[in-house]
Amino acid sequence: MTLISLIFTILVTNAVQTNFAAPYENKAADLHGILTTAFPRDYTSARDAFKLASEELVKFQSGQLGSYRIPNRAGADLTIEHIYLPAPKKSDKLVIITSGIHGAEAYVGSALQIALLQQITAKRDDFPYNILIIHGLNPYGFKFFRRSNENNVDLNRNFVSPEEFKIENKSYKKLRRLFNPAGQANAMWVAQTQFYLSAFWNQMIRGKKMILSGLSGQYQDTNGPFYGGNQLQTETIYAQYLIKKFGIFSSKIFHMDIHTGLGERSRMHFIASKEAVAAQSGFYQKIFEGYGVSTGDDKDFYPTTGDMIDWTRKSFPDKVVISVAMEMGTMDSQTMMGGVKSLWITVVENQGYHR
Repeated sequence: MTLISLIFTILVTNAVQTNFAAPYENKAADLHGILTTAFPRDYTSARDAFKLASEELVKFQSGQLGSYRIPNRAGADLTIEHIYLPAPKKSDKLVIITSGIHGAEAYVGSALQIALLQQITAKRDDFPYNILIIHGLNPYGFKFFRRSNENNVDLNRNFVSPEEFKIENKSYKKLRRLFNPAGQANAMWVAQTQFYLSAFWNQMIRGKKMILSGLSGQYQDTNGPFYGGNQLQTETIYAQYLIKKFGIFSSKIFHMDIHTGLGERSRMHFIASKEAVAAQSGFYQKIFEGYGVSTGDDKDFYPTTGDMIDWTRKSFPDKVVISVAMEMGTMDSQTMMGGVKSLWITVVENQGYHR
């Protein structure tokens, strides 16, 4: 087993052993002998726990800590934290672990990153790789339980070139009334039933592929879900800066971005672009042996425009880049009922935020 695989295995094992069924219970979980509060109750607690774990680690191992403040109209204290751990001996290999690009999913990513730091500290593990961990990429969504940032931008649709902001998602446009219905949000069972019937009808008439295509990112409906923005966001620019800063001198980069929601409940899914797997198929097979890697072209998933992991790959065309979304399934979105429920939650939350 390579050491990159070891880091990957630590994260996966911690994720599987953590109690995903009750994310709001603030109770300790024993992860390989490391006592950690798996799910801090709020953004501030999670950030403080990550900072504490980082500070404890650099007491015995050299490292760089960083904090970047995100301005916001709410006047909240919002920051993106990171820790960079250089290998004890000079290395040109970099492991990147990011979390919280979708704010409401950040609690799981934060818990896994904290557990990893605590584990390294307790075992005094020395990895012959440089490690960059970025915590809470969407602090506004993290704090206020939103998928998007304060500008309603889905940051995992925002890693695009200027011309790509002009892309028109024709599937989203046809399904706009389903994705962004008019009027005030209503989560009562009658409204939910109406939404389910509409979604089922659209799926039967237009097909599941069109609905999934509508989720891939859109750049015109500013108050709608999956909105990728009309310019790069502050959070995006800072993430790009960190990845380029620490990745520029690396020959091999392994980037894993932690998510929750999509896929079979209680199963870990690893998702990469079809192009990424084709370009480095040998590395993907070796690292993810026994787990497998899905692509956006698989029937239960979908490709996205402007996602971070694919930006990392494209930003270093002359390097070996292995980049995956680590998706802990919670909604059984591969089934018709689970997929519609997941969509309904996204739609009604977005509708309620704006109206």
